[in-house]
Amino acid sequence: MSIFGPTLSAWAAALLYVALKPFKAGEPWAWHCMAVSLAIWFVPDTVFSVTNGIWTNVLFNMVGFIMVALPLAFTRKAFVKCGGKSGESR
Repeated sequence: MSIFGPTLSAWAAALLYVALKPFKAGEPWAWHCMAVSLAIWFVPDTVFSVTNGIWTNVLFNMVGFIMVALPLAFTRKAFVKCGGKSGESR
């Protein structure tokens, strides 16, 4: 296990909590939290892996991204409020 194994495990635990509580309750911030955290992990990690030729990690990232992003994308409409905007009012 690399130094980032525990970090990835902690991120997964946090996302699991978000998925089981606020996401399940339909809270818009939970959808955004999951989408943004997925992008923050995927983009820099994959760019780094591509530029350094770590193709196994690129493949791992692609599979992981698809497994999370597809179901997340399919739930998007459930989090969009009337008028086509999502999110909480401030």
